Amino acid sequence: TLEESSAASDVYKGQRLTGLSSEQRRMAGEFELLLQEYRVSLFAQPVGTRVPISEKRLEKAWTEIESALR
Repeated sequence: TLEESSAASDVYKGQRLTGLSSEQRRMAGEFELLLQEYRVSLFAQPVGTRVPISEKRLEKAWTEIESALR
């Protein structure tokens, strides 16, 4: 959901990076890139995206991040 996406964005931007491993930071960074691509796919379709992206792919990436944080 958008709330989860916003939370992941907060993680990437350093607001919650304290205590995260380098792997968790990497995953947050990758999610941020996916989120940016998703925004492009929604609001700037003629530009196109670098990677295939969908809400389902974002949800899968978010689930992987949640699992890594446990």
